[in-house]
Amino acid sequence: MNQSGDEERLVFLENLRAVVIVFIIVLHGSMTYMTYAPEWWYVVDPETSGFFTILALLIDVPVMFILLFIAGYFVYPSVVKRRGGEFMRNKFKRIGIPWLIGVFFLAPPIAYLIVLSRNLPIPYALFLEEHFWTEYFQQSVYWFLGVLFLLFGTVRLLYSASVSFRSLRLSYIEPTWTKIAIFLGVMSTGFFIINMSVPVDTWRHYGYLIMVQPVRIPLYIGYFYLGVYAFKNGWFRDSGFLPDVKLWFPLTAFSAAAYVTAHFALDYELGPFISISAVTAITFNMFCYSSIMSLVALFRKYMNGHNMFWKSQARNTYGMYYLHPLILFPLALYMVQVEISIFIKAPVIIIVTWFVSWLISTAVLTRSPILRDIF
Repeated sequence: MNQSGDEERLVFLENLRAVVIVFIIVLHGSMTYMTYAPEWWYVVDPETSGFFTILALLIDVPVMFILLFIAGYFVYPSVVKRRGGEFMRNKFKRIGIPWLIGVFFLAPPIAYLIVLSRNLPIPYALFLEEHFWTEYFQQSVYWFLGVLFLLFGTVRLLYSASVSFRSLRLSYIEPTWTKIAIFLGVMSTGFFIINMSVPVDTWRHYGYLIMVQPVRIPLYIGYFYLGVYAFKNGWFRDSGFLPDVKLWFPLTAFSAAAYVTAHFALDYELGPFISISAVTAITFNMFCYSSIMSLVALFRKYMNGHNMFWKSQARNTYGMYYLHPLILFPLALYMVQVEISIFIKAPVIIIVTWFVSWLISTAVLTRSPILRDIF
């Protein structure tokens, strides 16, 4: 995302975004080997481990909301810089077009790996014609681009319609515990209410274009606009709110342990549904919010600079996100037949995917005269 002026020095957020992309690759690599992987997961290895189950649960909670928070943090200067329809034209080129290509051309062959992984006798042509658009429909990782594009659209509408939003001025106001509690309460309530009718890990599409986990819809909006709020109130700048890792890291560890416990209790029906669901909603949001604060504190202190490696990682985050399922899932399918420990397989597919997607993004996506304006 384009930045201007004072925002350019916040390189720790770019570095954090780059590491989150690696976390996502680790997440998707781990899910192949988790115990009781979701039935919609692309490749399932016969050998599994509870280690990868817990690893996947822990990574899955904060990663996309960190990306949404960072996107929200930097969106306001971008919409100010690109007035009129230029902002949405730019977003359609950089996000909308890759999203549509991903949904309609890349997601179907990725979804077909579900069939191949289960040895189902369905030819690809038949799968595409009769099965993909019904029981197998999904958007792979490209769902996130659709959500992000819509959220950018809401910002553009707010900027056009609201004088107060257009007149936002940078201030330096630290969050109070009351405001944090209100935010977490609203997010948890939305999560809980939707969970009353929709299971936590369920995916649904709306008109084939938008695909989300319904219980997380309030959070997609909330954490994105929390980023906008953080920008407006000068968070993470020298004169603004600076989270303390000594405070937030213990809260992250506690809420992570509580969330995993509640999640298993909900899955295995180890208590009254309403009470366990409420605890799951609260601990999910506590873990998510405290993770953002902890990681921002760590990266601001220790990774607030760019060498050649981190510049390249930051420059290629989008390309690596876009490419990695095309590398990771076929490689995971191939590795099913390799008779070695999954504790070797998982690191192999994760490292190879990270390196190859970085290499292709660096050599092709960010260098091609057409693609470099997108990626």
